[in-house]
Amino acid sequence: MTSSAQDFIGKLSLASLSGNEVMLDNEETGLHHVKFAIEFDLIIILPSTANIICKAANGIADDMVSTILSICEQPKLFVPAMNFRMWQSKATQEAVSSLRDNDSIVMDPSEGYLASMHKGEGRLPDLHSVLNEVRSILDIPTPLKGKKILITAGPTREHLDPIRFISNKSSGKMGYAFAESIRNMGGEVTLISGPVSIDPPSEISTIYIETADEMYNEMCNHLDTDIIIMCAAIADYTPHNISNTKMKRKNQNISIDMKPTTDIIQTIAKKTDALIVAFALETSNGEKNAKNAY
Repeated sequence: MTSSAQDFIGKLSLASLSGNEVMLDNEETGLHHVKFAIEFDLIIILPSTANIICKAANGIADDMVSTILSICEQPKLFVPAMNFRMWQSKATQEAVSSLRDNDSIVMDPSEGYLASMHKGEGRLPDLHSVLNEVRSILDIPTPLKGKKILITAGPTREHLDPIRFISNKSSGKMGYAFAESIRNMGGEVTLISGPVSIDPPSEISTIYIETADEMYNEMCNHLDTDIIIMCAAIADYTPHNISNTKMKRKNQNISIDMKPTTDIIQTIAKKTDALIVAFALETSNGEKNAKNAY
């Protein structure tokens, strides 16, 4: 971390989040940074300010980061974040061109609201875009780069009263595994998940729902996609009426009036040109029943 970086986040915070040793500009007395510069496979400068971009382009080495950049021959990835006027300035653009001419990769910043509350090109690119650049540099195949994929996972819950609900045994593991595999192949994944005991995957936009109706509504909001993979175990029925208070136990049988939920696959198939992949869970005649379902 340079001295400027320490003004934004402390050493302990970065060490805890990364699980790695953090080297500080003002504490480095040996030649560790030279050793690391030789051993690295890739150097990522994130965020890349106008200052470090211009330093690197002109061979200035007056702190630990710029010194590492001046001596390493490994691939370098600059991920810019700055005010839009800094990015557009002649000095910065000349430095960017110089770095690119010398085989460094400089991403374009994203557009949007900046720290100065101005709107323009200067926001830090999103994590998925950055890691796709890393995958490309390290020759990791990304056949789904540029593709949008919508995935559903987990169970739904259909409430009977404020306490009880009807659900199923879906763990969500299948949908989450699909999401991570597709992410690793470069795809831009949106995951709509029912209640599960799985941590949300990184680089993936995860949306949580409970009921079949909520699942349908969220899917309708994300139909601008290339592929839809439906792994969620969505309830086929939901109660006609939900009690506002807890249903008290009585020494007699009860019956619950149920109505069909929206057939999500049949309905969204009419609203999107996306390729739809769906799974059916059957207890008998699995292949035949799955094919006849739609």
